[in-house]
Amino acid sequence: MKFTFIKNTLAYCILLLISSTSVMALPQLDPKFFAEAYDETVNFEREGNNTITAGHLIQGVKFPELGLVKSAEFYFKQRYGSDANKDYWNNRGELIMGTRIRFFSKIYVAVFYEYIHGWYMGDSNSTNPNPYGDSYEDMRYGFIFWQGLDNEYKKKWKTNIPLSFWDEIYADAVRYKRDDNNFASYTNIRAGERLARVGKMAFDVYGAFYYAWDTNKDYWNNKFEYGLGFRLKPWSDLDLSLFYETLNGQYIERNGRYPITNGLNYSDHRFGILFWYGLGF
Repeated sequence: MKFTFIKNTLAYCILLLISSTSVMALPQLDPKFFAEAYDETVNFEREGNNTITAGHLIQGVKFPELGLVKSAEFYFKQRYGSDANKDYWNNRGELIMGTRIRFFSKIYVAVFYEYIHGWYMGDSNSTNPNPYGDSYEDMRYGFIFWQGLDNEYKKKWKTNIPLSFWDEIYADAVRYKRDDNNFASYTNIRAGERLARVGKMAFDVYGAFYYAWDTNKDYWNNKFEYGLGFRLKPWSDLDLSLFYETLNGQYIERNGRYPITNGLNYSDHRFGILFWYGLGF
């Protein structure tokens, strides 16, 4: 049975209200508000110097320390995307109702479920016209993992040449109902050294490894990339970084629905900006 976005929104609001009221009535539980903002803008040389922007805003309430669960969260999310090439799949907005459950405090491990109402924005280019209409609905669920370590800021070293190790690892495995029930997994690993720090500005070098795999065997979701990157963090109190990467990549040939037209091996140069800010974490 297909529910409209309005019906799902009302049902979700009622569930959130009942859950919040019930939990707040219990003195041993302490529901907290949280919010998150994320944005990335990246230029991909290999895609005709296309510049792609993607980001989201989240507002929700979480209930911490529920037995073996670190926290249970209910949230609203607004996701947006755009690009210079006007490819329809990169130019869209989404309103999302979601819930996720975290299991640990020091490492981010969570399962989630999201209901999405989305719409395409702007005029798509003539090379890749939009065949799907103005709006769509989707359901997504899966698993998220994140781990980050920064020895310099943990130990609060004062030297301008700290040569300290840091890493960032992100992985997910997500079922996309609208994409023919595709199940896709992405892993992004960055690990490197802090070369220099001046005040609260830091300059890093790192190795990058990116891996993608899916059940539908779409070639753009079946590849691995590796290379070298440089990162500038202009202010350590803010999770903001500018980066440049030079990468080699290879598609994993799995004989999927779409043929690989440009060969299995490729190279790319990317630069961009990443930003994250959170409240209540």
